[in-house]
Amino acid sequence: MDQIQIGRFIASCRKEKNLTQEQLAEKLGVTSKSISRWENGRNMPDLSLFHPLCDELDITINDLIQGKKLSVEEQKKYSDQNAFSVLMTKKELENMQLLTEILIVAGIVITMTLTKVLAVTALQKIVTLGLGTFIWGFGIFLRVKLRKAHERLKTEEETGLF
Repeated sequence: MDQIQIGRFIASCRKEKNLTQEQLAEKLGVTSKSISRWENGRNMPDLSLFHPLCDELDITINDLIQGKKLSVEEQKKYSDQNAFSVLMTKKELENMQLLTEILIVAGIVITMTLTKVLAVTALQKIVTLGLGTFIWGFGIFLRVKLRKAHERLKTEEETGLF
């Protein structure tokens, strides 16, 4: 994705609809500064805004992602590519979930076992306990984030977004 090209495309579509940045911002519930950043290629709209933005500009998500109006043939091509990307993302999420399980188990093993077996001094025990706790805590944090992402993908599939 070329942010600058997408930004120019958003600006062009907005102008075609005779909308100011302020008017578009109001319709989307964002600031006009956000619209300006998108149009200058400094930021991208949040994914949750793709549908509303495309609806306001009468474009497809594929048009938005490519930064240009696509022909019917190009729409099909990019739709297939995007569907494949979603499938790959799901597979990557599943692989990451396995990694988080390993992190959690490793953190617990470090916290409980290595602290008792290897740590001799109070400082070693504190460091080992802290390290183990950090590792399994980070694993749990990642697990929650991945579950949310997986659920979001699942919801989007069910509602026909992908």
